[in-house]
Amino acid sequence: MLQAAMEPSPPTLLQLSHEFQAFKELVSNMLSLLQKQVTKCVNSIDEMDMRQRRKVLLFNGIAETPEVNLENEVLGLIQNKMGLSNVDRSSLKRCHRLGSHNNNNKVRPVLVHFHEYQVKSDVWRSKSKLKESLLEEAYSIDMYDSRRQACEIRRFQVVNSHKDFVENYRLSEALIDNVLQDIIHLMKNPRRRCRGLSIKIKLLCALSFLASGSYQRICGKNVNTYVSQPSVSRCVREVVDALNHPSVVRKYLRFPQNSMERLKLKERFFEKYKIPGVIGCVDGTYVTMVRPPENEERYYCRKGNHARNIQLITDADLNILHVDAVYGGATRDSFIFNHSIIRNHLEHLVNACETVHLLGDSGYAQRAYLMVPVPNVEEGTPAAHYNKLHATARNTVERAIGRLKGRFR
Repeated sequence: MLQAAMEPSPPTLLQLSHEFQAFKELVSNMLSLLQKQVTKCVNSIDEMDMRQRRKVLLFNGIAETPEVNLENEVLGLIQNKMGLSNVDRSSLKRCHRLGSHNNNNKVRPVLVHFHEYQVKSDVWRSKSKLKESLLEEAYSIDMYDSRRQACEIRRFQVVNSHKDFVENYRLSEALIDNVLQDIIHLMKNPRRRCRGLSIKIKLLCALSFLASGSYQRICGKNVNTYVSQPSVSRCVREVVDALNHPSVVRKYLRFPQNSMERLKLKERFFEKYKIPGVIGCVDGTYVTMVRPPENEERYYCRKGNHARNIQLITDADLNILHVDAVYGGATRDSFIFNHSIIRNHLEHLVNACETVHLLGDSGYAQRAYLMVPVPNVEEGTPAAHYNKLHATARNTVERAIGRLKGRFR
């Protein structure tokens, strides 16, 4: 009896759950540390390889026959045709063909590794005395090795937690898969190379750049992507073009098209803010951009930088119903709304005797379909109560803009 009483009781489900959660967090942290160490090691190896290849040149067009002596042929080119008589056999560290032998009659280039960087530079500066493309630097070797290395890194099976995905891409893994399914038929699959970038890698590159607003070179060195800066630039352009396709835009941005959809929005606004007839709130926000080469004055905003003035319309639950990104930062909010298709649509509904309103700030003009604050009101009056309800409800569009800019920079 005493021995049985001294035995520890079995752990409960709650204790097991806490222990498993702690173990899961430990594994996730260790994997994150391993990812950083792998990236650091790869960068160090790249730096060492680049230092070694500073003394390397490629010679093309040297006949590939058994009786050819590579060192004699290379020295003959350098001394006789390039006029560098001071370069002798002691200047060459090694000299060999690049790649494996094949039977397609294609002459393999000759890799020449010099002992001194100065000798290599002298040979490179004298390349104009040879035929075009006979001599090239080891750039092609670097590109081949870096692509092979990047491919191996991308194949590395990395376990990312939900927190890692949201931190790096601002979307969960499930949402990224949903976006991938939306754009996969709008993007090209890699056909020329079996190791080409997959559509998911392209999407991750673009999301990483849009999430951080950082330089493309830094985004490309992520362990999950690891591509060159030009590849990141192409990925961002291709993914953004796919996201701007009408089929994708209509799925996520849809202004109410019938009376039932408008009625649901009105009921939701009245339930939360006690204002009848409201279907959305409208406001503009500046999105900074690079100075355009033409019509610069149209994009210079009051904040002292170049930007676009983006007009958004949101519902009571911060869902974006409409976006107008045509105009520059020098354009006022009221001008954008007066020239938008939403204004014509609302005028048509009002003329058809339907009660429908948008809420806007004092930068807009009062209309039958656009409600703005009443200026110069006294406390305790119905107008002051209206302004209070109006400000509370219109705050939805400002919060939506804040969340959008806080997630994607």
